[in-house]
Amino acid sequence: NEKMQQMFHDEIQKNEQREKNLKEQIQAINDSFTFLQECIENPKKVCQLILEQINSGETTTVNLPFGIPRVPSHMFYNNKLLTEVKIPSSCTVIEMNAFGGCTSLVKVEIPPSVIEIGPFAFCLCSLVEVFLPDSVLSINNSAFNRCFALTQINIPNSVISIGSYAFVWCKSLKKILIPQSVRTIGYDAFGGCSSLEIVKIHNFIKDIGDDAFPRNAKIEKYGDVIPQMD
Repeated sequence: NEKMQQMFHDEIQKNEQREKNLKEQIQAINDSFTFLQECIENPKKVCQLILEQINSGETTTVNLPFGIPRVPSHMFYNNKLLTEVKIPSSCTVIEMNAFGGCTSLVKVEIPPSVIEIGPFAFCLCSLVEVFLPDSVLSINNSAFNRCFALTQINIPNSVISIGSYAFVWCKSLKKILIPQSVRTIGYDAFGGCSSLEIVKIHNFIKDIGDDAFPRNAKIEKYGDVIPQMD
């Protein structure tokens, strides 16, 4: 009799624990859904919480959470502590001055969901290498203005326009390939890039602004076949 009672008691406890675990799992899902909803509807508020973590010294590297549709304008502007950032695959736009003046920022990961790099988005950052995905359509005015340490960046064959001053004073940049997709290059886009030796550019481009490239750079034009960069 006692054995049966004990077995019955144990079974009740197991059921209670299973029910508790289930409730916790449901709560976790609800919390996760609520946070995702917050990311989608109020990305500035979510980014503000991350900014507070950076400013408190908790971290200098950031993985922005999935759900954020854009990095809001001026969100991390002039932050001197941020060193690395990973943009989530939900993001389509890095807005104006989002990371402008982040002089300690040396690494950024941009996913193949981003279609626009906003004006001054990475101005005055310390980026060394940047990989832009094939989703990017426009690199806006001054997007990488005065990224003095930038030695390498690709312009994917999806970009239609490169804005004025987009890479001005990127003094460490040595070569650039302009793909066939590009139709307009703004004035002074690569002005002041004193180390720029070779620019490979296609014959079909419609509009190149004044002083788009430094005078010392060698301009090589190509036709239907996109050349390789050594």
